[in-house]
Amino acid sequence: MHKSMSSRQVDVSSIRYHASRIALAYLLFGAIWIVASDTAVDLLVPDGFSTLLAQSFKGMLFVLGSTVLVYYLARHAATGLERKLVAEQLRTTEYLLETVLANLGEAVIWIDSSTRSIVDCNSAVKPIFGYEREELVGQSAEVLHIDRNAYDEFGRLSETAVNNKGVFRCQCQMKRRDGTPIITENTVIALNLGNALPMRRVSIVRDITERTRAEEALRDSEQRYRFLAENTLDVIWTVNTALEYTYVNPAIEQQTGYRPEEFVGTHVSDHFDDKSASELQDVIRREIAKGPGHQGLFIRTSKLRKDGTAVPVEIHGGVIFDENGRPTAIQGTTRDISEWLELEAGLRQAQKMEALGTMAAGLAHEVNNPVLVIQESANFIERAAEEDSKIRQFVGNIKRETARIHNIVNSLLGFARSEVETAPTSTRICDMVEVTLELSRILMRADQVIVRAAIPDTLPEVTCHSQ
Repeated sequence: MHKSMSSRQVDVSSIRYHASRIALAYLLFGAIWIVASDTAVDLLVPDGFSTLLAQSFKGMLFVLGSTVLVYYLARHAATGLERKLVAEQLRTTEYLLETVLANLGEAVIWIDSSTRSIVDCNSAVKPIFGYEREELVGQSAEVLHIDRNAYDEFGRLSETAVNNKGVFRCQCQMKRRDGTPIITENTVIALNLGNALPMRRVSIVRDITERTRAEEALRDSEQRYRFLAENTLDVIWTVNTALEYTYVNPAIEQQTGYRPEEFVGTHVSDHFDDKSASELQDVIRREIAKGPGHQGLFIRTSKLRKDGTAVPVEIHGGVIFDENGRPTAIQGTTRDISEWLELEAGLRQAQKMEALGTMAAGLAHEVNNPVLVIQESANFIERAAEEDSKIRQFVGNIKRETARIHNIVNSLLGFARSEVETAPTSTRICDMVEVTLELSRILMRADQVIVRAAIPDTLPEVTCHSQ
């Protein structure tokens, strides 16, 4: 703006200046002509010659002379004005170019084609390479390259491309003043200044180190995500707002029997029974209604495999909203919890067995006490009864049955203690079989099953957990 206003001011002042010069020259010419022409007429025109004709001839010569003078002065003034305008425009262009170059984020470097030395550069070389402009001017461009081989290769490739196409673009590794490597994006173009001046190359250098690192980090992140997504056992999925699957990872085939390309494009309701599909869609609608910032949805349900069988699953997900708060997609994971449910059922059964063992231990202790009293009473009666009396026979029955009760109670105690057995022990096989039969004989007798065991006492002992 400043340069444009200055140019207009130069135009007006120059016109006024040249107009004043033309007016002054015309005035001087007129005055000189009047004096000179009158003198010439008096001296040169003979007596008797028509004065009117002499004056007319003099006037015609004045007009012709003044016309030539004005034309010459005007042409000279126009030429001078044009030169001033061109010079001013050149200064304006140079100013604009200097301003643009000074504020560019890219380093602009002028290089001599023959010596590959740096002729000039803009101030952007400081933040990119760490050099001041004055330090680089006159040096070889090699100081900016990572090593000699990189410098030679860059020169060979750029020269070939510029000669063939007029421009060369590439990414390469260069270095800062302290030796730190940087990644740059380079553009080299030819600058022909005419036959009288040497050829130049203009190299425009942009530091893309941070951008390249960010792109590499993004690629690494995407690769890690892809690796996790493709190798996890959980199904990772994305559905659009129409509840159609737009992405599933390969785990979908193991979980449902569908290949990913078969699954994508199907609707959520295609893979659940009517009740489960309705519940899931209700959960999604409620989550969308909550808006951004909520923890996400969770539901346990059953999913249909390709063969129509149901598999219990646990679904975690969340709604993705755009910057305006509009839902754009739903992402989540689906986990097959069949094994987990089986483990949970096994744990509940183990807890029941543990409670049963505790109860059996308590019951055994409670039963042992009256059994001991009965045994002692039977021994007392046996001692008081006669040898061949019927009482001794009944007492024998009592002692035999109480001994049987005692064996059953001991087996129950052994079952209760099996939970805390820590190491295998040496045990007789016949003893293990007899204990097992004592525990199961009552049930078998109820089913009218009679078991007769014949186990030789000579069998070797075994090291095991007897229970």
